[in-house]
Amino acid sequence: MPKKRIVEVDILHGIAAIFLIIDHSIITTPINLLIIPWCKELSEFIATFDMPLFFLISGFVYVCNDYSIHMRKKVYRIGIPYLVFGAGSVLLHSVAGGFSAGGGYVDTPRHKGYAVIRW
Repeated sequence: MPKKRIVEVDILHGIAAIFLIIDHSIITTPINLLIIPWCKELSEFIATFDMPLFFLISGFVYVCNDYSIHMRKKVYRIGIPYLVFGAGSVLLHSVAGGFSAGGGYVDTPRHKGYAVIRW
């Protein structure tokens, strides 16, 4: 018997995904769109609820029968590659310094004082 879907939850999940896309589309590099007043206001407004709403709905619709199997699969699929590539990144940065990934200091209102690494 197929799972019964709640249409309203699917619609809300889609709206939350669209808000995430809009929020991530307001870029600061190479052109800082946050200096445009309506872009800044839109970004700040959407950022107050888009991610929590998306995670809340995703958690609501998620179904898992056996968490031990689920966590084991997650560790193999996400954890091991994360550790391997993270170790490679640390090694690369320790050998090549800050020039290896084009990182630098960002001075935009949204990311004030954060050092970022552009992959």
